[in-house]
Amino acid sequence: MTRTYWNGEERVTKRRGRGEGSITHRPDKNCWQGVLTIGYDAQGRRKRRVVYGPTRKSVQDKLTRLQGQKLDGTLGDLCKLRLAEYLDQWLENCAKRTVRETTYVSYEVLVRLHIKPHLGGIKLTQLAPSHIDAFLRRLNEAGHSPRRQQMAFGILRGALNHAVKRGLLLRNVCQCVDTPKAEQREMHPLNQEEAQRFLKAAEGDRLHALYVLALTVGAREGELLGLEWKDVDLDMQVMFIRRTLNESLGKFLSGPPKTKRGTRKVRLPQVAIDALLEHRKRMLKEGHAGVDLVFCDQAGGPLRRQNVQRRSFIPLLAQADCPEIRFHDLRHTYATLALANGVPIRVISDTMGHSGSSVTIDTYAHVLPSQERLAADKMDAVFGRIG
Repeated sequence: MTRTYWNGEERVTKRRGRGEGSITHRPDKNCWQGVLTIGYDAQGRRKRRVVYGPTRKSVQDKLTRLQGQKLDGTLGDLCKLRLAEYLDQWLENCAKRTVRETTYVSYEVLVRLHIKPHLGGIKLTQLAPSHIDAFLRRLNEAGHSPRRQQMAFGILRGALNHAVKRGLLLRNVCQCVDTPKAEQREMHPLNQEEAQRFLKAAEGDRLHALYVLALTVGAREGELLGLEWKDVDLDMQVMFIRRTLNESLGKFLSGPPKTKRGTRKVRLPQVAIDALLEHRKRMLKEGHAGVDLVFCDQAGGPLRRQNVQRRSFIPLLAQADCPEIRFHDLRHTYATLALANGVPIRVISDTMGHSGSSVTIDTYAHVLPSQERLAADKMDAVFGRIG
């Protein structure tokens, strides 16, 4: 119980429950004051919200409303940061330490070009779902792809989640907005005849071995461009995928593969071994004996993807009378041909570096009916027709 004095009269009042705030009379201001603790700062100090009213009941009503906002996550603290300032801090102090360099670069570009121009001037605690809806609508009206909209939204959502963990926000407004749907890229694998024609056309090309590896082991383009001779053991007929080479803003960035299982040992077929032996001879003739990269440019430096696409890949497709596809579709070609020819899904998944066999099944489900027919035919071959 507490004693409250009002106009010289002593009144006994009931102590409020824990977390409900406190109410006191302020004779100096001739009013009542309510205080509610809304959280703690980084130093462990309490953060409070103070309200005033002419009567105790009016203050109690205000505290009740604040308590409701605190519980449903709509009560912000007194953080003065604008979103642009917070995102700069988040990129420098959090993202840079927790993601790969290539990922960090993409985060920085999306924040700088898309998020900050639209939302950067809004105070962090005043950010509302309507702001996020308008932001996504403007991205769509500007013609940005669904995938780019999804990436920008994902970065903002992750940054605001971090703000919630740090006590700067009580809720993440992105959770009140539907996630943009990214269109799944349609794959265009070559069929067996087209793949054979393509490799035939590439036999005299400087990057013939690059295409052989892409089609026979399904390695990603970045994994092949980052491959070094120390990763290849032709005697043991294996190669090791340990890194991927990417380019961003004109700078080459080398890092680990996309997933933990992306770092892997790959068994090489004889056709790939023969292509690598010929490729090594070619590199020695060009004077690249001391170059670490298996696939390099004429000067011994890393290959740029757009140069590979424009100067070699697209012309070879045209020469082989194949449809114009992405380099990544060679990886899809490996998977579909391997499945169609009875290679177990687990082997394909391990070879490609998928995070699990379920990824392989989900991605190439359209090939599985022919696999089921093959399995049935093999059972007929084992047991024959009974009766």
